[in-house]
Amino acid sequence: MKPFNFKQLSFFAYNLEAGRYLENFMIMTVSSVLVIRVFLSVTNYARLGNTQLHIAHMLWGGLFMMIALVFAMAFLNKEAKYVASIVGGIGFGFFIDELGKFITEDNDYFFEPTFAIMYVIFVLMFFAFRTLDKKIKLDQKDYAINGLELVKEIIFSDLDQDEKARALAYFAKAKTNDEVTKSLKQLVQSIKVQPVAKRNILSQAKYYLKKAYLDSVKNRLSARLLTTIFIIGMMISIAKMLLTVDIAHSTFWDWGTIISTLIAGILVLMGVYLLQRKKRRKAYEKFKQSLLVLILLTQFFSFYHHQLVAVLWLIAYITVYVGLQYLIEQEKVKIN
Repeated sequence: MKPFNFKQLSFFAYNLEAGRYLENFMIMTVSSVLVIRVFLSVTNYARLGNTQLHIAHMLWGGLFMMIALVFAMAFLNKEAKYVASIVGGIGFGFFIDELGKFITEDNDYFFEPTFAIMYVIFVLMFFAFRTLDKKIKLDQKDYAINGLELVKEIIFSDLDQDEKARALAYFAKAKTNDEVTKSLKQLVQSIKVQPVAKRNILSQAKYYLKKAYLDSVKNRLSARLLTTIFIIGMMISIAKMLLTVDIAHSTFWDWGTIISTLIAGILVLMGVYLLQRKKRRKAYEKFKQSLLVLILLTQFFSFYHHQLVAVLWLIAYITVYVGLQYLIEQEKVKIN
């Protein structure tokens, strides 16, 4: 008997950009938990309210998640989805941070196993999101609807060659003969790409960033520079782990830091190997996976002992992650 695939229900259309939004959600969830804990520690657990009232930050989490839902339901463009994924992740972080209060009889926010339980929840979320993004079966309607989404973006903002090529690629994969899809494909083919000088500021910035990236790819030094950056970063992470962890008296949190740091290091080495073989996109994906391990696992474990330092490293990792995500997108465009 074949496993049930909810795509067979036909009233769900999968968003091919979903992986990026789900990653945003995960990163902001973990980040907000760590930032909240540091803020409360620095302010000596300041509270909003008076002697009778206490406004728990779980309520702020509900507010942020409501704002995310409003953005997702009220606005049609992809920028709204970006905002929803980020604000929703922050809201869920506010919510899950108070887990200890709701699993203990005495509402203990400082219940020690809470962090371990949150870790399990984050890991399950990560694998659920990855499974959804990688294993779901796409049909012709999915590609056609995603092509239509790009047509919508063309209307909302200035059309560039990459968006046009991606929309046409989706319609080509749709391979459907219905009149609507054929008409949309012809519409996209007939649209002329605007000259760079006539586009809006954001579109021009995207064009020049892409041009700078493509120029750098032609330079052999770019691969060496990227390799050097990630190898140095890996060495710093391992050195930081060795300096902060007492291996002889290791706890659950210490072993979590050790194992996750080593996994991140292995992924970096795999990325370096692929980059030397000129498989840039696969190399970038390995570097990205390494950063996700550092963000979602290593910093989470490190936070147990070194709160402020863990948050500072988290900010650095997220900054690199954003830049790396851009490089991956440019490689996807080149392949298309």
